[in-house]
Amino acid sequence: MIVVKRTYTPVPGASGLGELLNQVNSNTVAAGMPELKIFRKFLGHHGVMVTMQTWGSLEVYEASRSNVRNTPKIREVFMKIYPLLAETHVTEIFEESPLMFVTVNDVIVELQKKKVINSKQFSSLIQEIINKGAKTLYLAI
Repeated sequence: MIVVKRTYTPVPGASGLGELLNQVNSNTVAAGMPELKIFRKFLGHHGVMVTMQTWGSLEVYEASRSNVRNTPKIREVFMKIYPLLAETHVTEIFEESPLMFVTVNDVIVELQKKKVINSKQFSSLIQEIINKGAKTLYLAI
């Protein structure tokens, strides 16, 4: 499984990006592709929107690109999105992982509701979680 993350940074004063991304999602799902999860960033540049889309594999995702370009309803919405952007959207592809959204300089203060004191203790807690076969990882960042 992979997750495709796209970040859209609008020009100052642009509006309507969220609604257009909702339209992209509706048209994408109607064309048989996975649903987009749409988020608005609250830190950093104003109005930045992020989408996440889960795919079975990189190969399946790559094969979908021509379908997106050849679906008029999707292409038409993107033609309305591009003029709103300060730059082209940034695409990142991640292997699905419970830690995929942790970034450099994030500080993990709790793991499985236990206070994290240092990196050695963090590693020990991770090993304990793996040994127990836990399916859920609780982080406080």
